[in-house]
Amino acid sequence: MPGSHLFNLGLFQKKFGGNNKIAGVSINLGSTKGRGSSTRMFNYCTQRTANPSECINQFVNITTPPVTPPVTPPTPPNTTILVYSVTQNSSFTWGVTFTLDTNLPNYSYTAITTSIPGTTIPNSSSVIGVTIGDSVTTIGNYAFYNCSSLTSITIGNSVTSIGEGAFAICTSLTSITIPNSVTTISDGAFASCTSLTSVTIGNSVTSISQYTFSSCTSLISVTIGNSVTSIGIDAFLNCTALSSVTIPNSVTSIANDAFQQCTALSSVTIGNSVTSIGIAAFAYCSTLTSITIPNSVTTIGTNAFQSSGLITVTIANATAATLGTALGFTWTSTLSPGTSIPTPQFYNAPNAVNFILP
Repeated sequence: MPGSHLFNLGLFQKKFGGNNKIAGVSINLGSTKGRGSSTRMFNYCTQRTANPSECINQFVNITTPPVTPPVTPPTPPNTTILVYSVTQNSSFTWGVTFTLDTNLPNYSYTAITTSIPGTTIPNSSSVIGVTIGDSVTTIGNYAFYNCSSLTSITIGNSVTSIGEGAFAICTSLTSITIPNSVTTISDGAFASCTSLTSVTIGNSVTSISQYTFSSCTSLISVTIGNSVTSIGIDAFLNCTALSSVTIPNSVTSIANDAFQQCTALSSVTIGNSVTSIGIAAFAYCSTLTSITIPNSVTTIGTNAFQSSGLITVTIANATAATLGTALGFTWTSTLSPGTSIPTPQFYNAPNAVNFILP
């Protein structure tokens, strides 16, 4: 029978001097445990007998309710959770009051708020995890600046802006996904996050501001959303592990020094809406050996590819004449399609560069 226990009751029956009562009862309890139930054997005998055969066994089924463990209710999605490695007492104030939740791991403090303050979180070096609740719309300037032990961030789906330096120098952070709700990422928001290996930028971000990911020296891959129209100055400066980048068709400008000193960058795809490539935009990209300039490009800044590894530059047909001056070379009408022009210098590139013309 489900939910039942079988008990063995040894009942000793004997009369004592005309007295029908059982006296001096001693109890021995043994138990065996199984999944969802237990079986117990009770042996009742008096202290006045030494003859176990006088015990009479009786079996009784007793139904007991199943034991249901307590269930911790889920944390509401609009709750912001700040996880520390050490206690911050029962609560602390950072814009609003964050209270210790003992149902969550480590030292987790929760609150419901609409914004993350523009001041650095208390005891930043002890913060190990952050979940931005769905009620939050803005993350303030330098909110999590220099949270050196922070390993994970979840950004809620209502956040629209990430402030200047908000996660800068979070040196233990390894990945970040910026949701589609975010439209603005301010200057240096993730600068010098030296353990960051992957970044996904949502499809509502319109601009990657200056210094946003500069000196993220472990960054290998970045996915740029299809609403980004500009990549700012030094946006990916000194991202020395970045090996490839695809600039989507939504982008119209690549600013000065945007990918300078990306020494592992070997593959660059430039979208067909880019009109300008800034000064030193790909300078010192020593692994970059070839690039195709789409016909949308009309301006290439000075030293755009200085000291790169370029061997081949393919020029699209609509811009060959315009790009000639920018590249330090004058095209002539006598050049036929597919002509390769070797030159010993291309903004100090170490190799002779072949310009592949239409």
